[in-house]
Amino acid sequence: MAPTSGVFQALNLNYTTGTRKQATDILDRVAALHAQGHQKVGITYSANHDQSVQIRDAYREGHWQTGTDGGNQARIMAEVEHLLLTDPRYQHLRSVFQILPITTCAQAGGVGAVHDRWLQEDLDHVQQFASSGGAMLGWQNQDTVSNTKSPFAIGGGISSVLTSQQTQKIQSTLLDMQSRYAPSGPGRQFTATAPVSPQ
Repeated sequence: MAPTSGVFQALNLNYTTGTRKQATDILDRVAALHAQGHQKVGITYSANHDQSVQIRDAYREGHWQTGTDGGNQARIMAEVEHLLLTDPRYQHLRSVFQILPITTCAQAGGVGAVHDRWLQEDLDHVQQFASSGGAMLGWQNQDTVSNTKSPFAIGGGISSVLTSQQTQKIQSTLLDMQSRYAPSGPGRQFTATAPVSPQ
C-alpha cells in the first residue's frame, strides 16, 4: 500500500567518490524508498532557470528523461538518467525517480540573477511533491552536511548569484520539510558510504 504522506531524508553524497558512484547511491536509495511503497521519489537539484523549466515540462508531458546535462550536480543527474536507460537494476525506477529543481541562477555557468517568483515556484513545487505523498531526498555533501543552518547542497559550486535572503529561504524551507516529513523510524539522514568526480 502506498504511503499517504511524504517523507524527507537527507542524502549525503561525497563528491570525491565519482559520478557513477554518486548516481548509483541515489538510485539505490530511490529503490529502497520505492520498495517501501513510495510511487515517486525525487531529489533536490541545484538548477539554472532554463533547466527548471525543461525538467518540469518533461515530467508534465509524461516523459521520464529530462535531458539534464552539464557540470557539477547536472553531471550526476545525466548519469542517473543514463543508468535508468541502460542498467537492468534500475529500469523499473524510470517512472519513479524525479529531479526536483531549485533555481540558483538564470542560465548555465552560474550567470544571471534569480527572480524571487522563480524561486517561489520551485519551492511550491517541492512542497507539493511531498504533500502529495512523494519521498524527497535532500542533496547534501561533505561541505554542507555539518552546517546546521545551510546543510543542503543548493546554490554552491559555480552559482554565486543568489542573495543571502534567497539562500536562507531555500535552506529554511528544506529544513522545515525535513522536520515535517521526517520518517517515523530511523533513517532521517542517509549517508552514502562509498566514495563520484569532484563537482
